[in-house]
Amino acid sequence: MSGKKSYSYITNSETHLQYKFIKTMDISKFYESAQRSKVYKMFIQTFKMEHDIAWIMTEVVTYNGVLPTGSPSSQLIVYWTYCDLFDMINNLIKQYYCHFSLYVDDMTFSSHKPISLKLRDEVAIIKKSMD
Repeated sequence: MSGKKSYSYITNSETHLQYKFIKTMDISKFYESAQRSKVYKMFIQTFKMEHDIAWIMTEVVTYNGVLPTGSPSSQLIVYWTYCDLFDMINNLIKQYYCHFSLYVDDMTFSSHKPISLKLRDEVAIIKKSMD
C-alpha cells in the first residue's frame, strides 16, 4: 500500500479487521538502510536502466547517500529497492497461513489462528540476508 493515493497506515490496518490474531513489525531505520548503492542497483536490476541513467536517477532521489524521509518519491523508491525482501516475506507468510500487508516499513500479519512466535525470528533472518 506504500505510495498509493488514498492509502495510509490506517487502510493498511483495516485489511486485517476480519482476523482474530494480529502481529505487527517494522524495519528500523528503513529509509536510512536504503543507501545510494542499493537504490542504484535497484534502478539497474529492476528497471533495467543504463548505468549512466541509473546514476542520475540515484542522485535525484537520494540526499547525503540515503533516501530522505518525507520525500514524495521515497515511499516508492524504498519499496522497489526492497521488493525482493517483501516477496520473500510474503512467501514465508504462506507457511503460517497468514494475511500480509505492508505500508512503507510497517508490516502487518494476521490470521484466524494464533501466529507462531517463530515468525518474527524468520522475518529478521530474511531481512538480515538482504543487508
